Amino acid sequence: MKRKVQVVIIENTSEALKLIKFRLTPERGGFWQNITGSVDEGEDYPEAARRELFEETGLSLGPLTDLDFSFNFKDRWGDEVSERVYLALVKSPRLIKLSSEHDLYRRLPLEHVRPDDFGFSSSYEAFLKAKLKANYS
Repeated sequence: MKRKVQVVIIENTSEALKLIKFRLTPERGGFWQNITGSVDEGEDYPEAARRELFEETGLSLGPLTDLDFSFNFKDRWGDEVSERVYLALVKSPRLIKLSSEHDLYRRLPLEHVRPDDFGFSSSYEAFLKAKLKANYS
């Protein structure tokens, strides 16, 4: 079974808590999502989450919060995948450096985020779990 991670990024600014979401390039699907990526050989889930966060955004943070949320699915090649979700709570606005996988990102106040803001319902569910954790951190 393939292993993947998903990282929900919530920014704590002076005006509001905001979700940062990312749009994949058209060649990769063109939909909005949280940060995702594979767990490499020899990596554990938390290491992979931090690495993917840095590779796709340029953000280098300490330990991420494990949201105790994972799910299984079949990828576009029909392979079984297990994905574990983490929260990156960013304490102030930071510059995002997009990787070649994404062509745009947006900051949305948490109260404006809707299910159709994402390409997959699991990404919205991950956001809801991260929102609960961020509001109580």
